[in-house]
Amino acid sequence: MPLLNHSGMLTKWDRIVGGVYTYIEKILLNFRGSIQCNARLVEVTRSSTGVQIQLAEGESQHFDKVVFATTPGQVLKLLTDPSENEIKRFHAWQENTIDTMIHTDTSIYQHFGVSYFCEFDLFQNKGDQGCGYNAYLDRLCSIDAQSDTHYNLAYNLQQQIDPEKVIDIQQHTTPAYNVEAIRYR
Repeated sequence: MPLLNHSGMLTKWDRIVGGVYTYIEKILLNFRGSIQCNARLVEVTRSSTGVQIQLAEGESQHFDKVVFATTPGQVLKLLTDPSENEIKRFHAWQENTIDTMIHTDTSIYQHFGVSYFCEFDLFQNKGDQGCGYNAYLDRLCSIDAQSDTHYNLAYNLQQQIDPEKVIDIQQHTTPAYNVEAIRYR
């Protein structure tokens, strides 16, 4: 508990009014140019005049600069000519692929005798399956908790959630943190 308290895990959460996408909307208000979503990149190559991006569909595009908005483990896979500093900073990063599910099953709480659902609750799985978490979205997103339907986001709790109450499952790639990877962050 002292470690969690020191890390800020036991503090009151602040929320962005209107949700996290409101800051993206603010950026886009003054953005000049075009945005491509779901573009599959093959490689990124530097030149004396900027950066060349090769797309999976065969198209090549030229830019002044590129910002990598991806996990650190994906950067070196895209760069055709990484610098020594980039290799040092990114070589140890691995990817962690997880499945998260949106669901309406709160029976997991009753199973453990929990009556107050929090923003992030950790649950021990049976056997050697480690633990998982459940984010009670009603509280996290200020949804009316008086409703009969309660929304949750869970990770690694597939065995404990009624499949009939699963709304959606999505796969996410996150950084796999280790000492070597964060040494040069």
